[in-house]
Amino acid sequence: MTASHLRCCLFVLLFTALLGAPFAPGYAAETYDAGMRAYDAGDHAKALEIWGPLAEGGDGKAQYSLGKLLENGGGRVQQDLAEAAKWYQRAADHGVSAAQNNLGLMYAQGRGVPRDVARAAQLWLAAAEKDHPIAQFNLGLAYFRGEGVAKNQSQATGWMGSSIFSDAHAFVWDNGNVTDLGVIPGGFTGMGMAINNQGDVAVQGLTFNDQNEVIVRSFLWRDGQWIDIGVLPGCEGTRVLDLNDAGQAIGYCEGPGAIARFVWHNGVMYDLNELWISDDPGFTGIGGVWAISNEGRIAGSGLHVEFSGVAMRLTPIMSPLGDLDGDGTVGVKDLLILLGAWGPCPKKGDCLADFDNSGDVGVKDLLILLGNWGPCP
Repeated sequence: MTASHLRCCLFVLLFTALLGAPFAPGYAAETYDAGMRAYDAGDHAKALEIWGPLAEGGDGKAQYSLGKLLENGGGRVQQDLAEAAKWYQRAADHGVSAAQNNLGLMYAQGRGVPRDVARAAQLWLAAAEKDHPIAQFNLGLAYFRGEGVAKNQSQATGWMGSSIFSDAHAFVWDNGNVTDLGVIPGGFTGMGMAINNQGDVAVQGLTFNDQNEVIVRSFLWRDGQWIDIGVLPGCEGTRVLDLNDAGQAIGYCEGPGAIARFVWHNGVMYDLNELWISDDPGFTGIGGVWAISNEGRIAGSGLHVEFSGVAMRLTPIMSPLGDLDGDGTVGVKDLLILLGAWGPCPKKGDCLADFDNSGDVGVKDLLILLGNWGPCP
């Protein structure tokens, strides 16, 4: 995605893959507990017999336990790493943090699945955000090693300290040299989440709101300066998750009783649920976002009326560049804005009128605007 104004851009739900069966309408807790009692007693085959139907019915807890049982084997149950990974994945899709952590380990080690350290880091991040302590350790180690988290081979980011809740400092590792970025402005922790090839770092940390409650806020660290990415209306906290080379960031906002998924573009935060379109009437919204490519494609999960969860990829649909005032038309006002910004940008990527992303507003940008004169499609 280029540095165009996002009001002339929508996201289309281009690809979906069903990752989970519908949740069962409910299950008797004692049935799952009976499986646990059998497992604790060493009767793994009985536990498999009890948990199997529950897992098939969409119960995340049973799916995790089934995955763990198949990963380790024992008794009359044969170890089956590929099958274990399958059930961990289903439980992970239901938000079970222990399954996310264990599946991350399998990806990191290439056990039962192809080795994929980037996927491992994504799973550990999801579990770490649910306060899973082992996943937090695994994620921190991945950041330290630069495995699956760096955008290039020379830089990585993460956090250092004893806890992300008390004394964590964001850092950048660059060819063996560590720079302590400290904590977010006005906050008391910092955690580097992503770094791009320009050296921009997406950082989130803990701070206090007006009611003296702890919330999470996110910033961009660029050229030694902090940039507050802001919040969406109705939200007070932000959690940035990924950052691409165009300086676009994704994550989610938190507010009283509400969570919104966002994309941050050219200094403005947009609610993704107000931007996407789909030809499937069953899709009702965006459930989560995980990563953004340099082309602006966003990987995440969607909400569907028939399924408990679906994987999705949002692909930007670009309409003509030039609508700088966001009124749906490239016209005189946009031309005046471009002429007022003529010359070098204060920083590359900071000029809305720098359509060719060259670092300055000039003749090429003027020609692009004139070539798109008129209503946006």
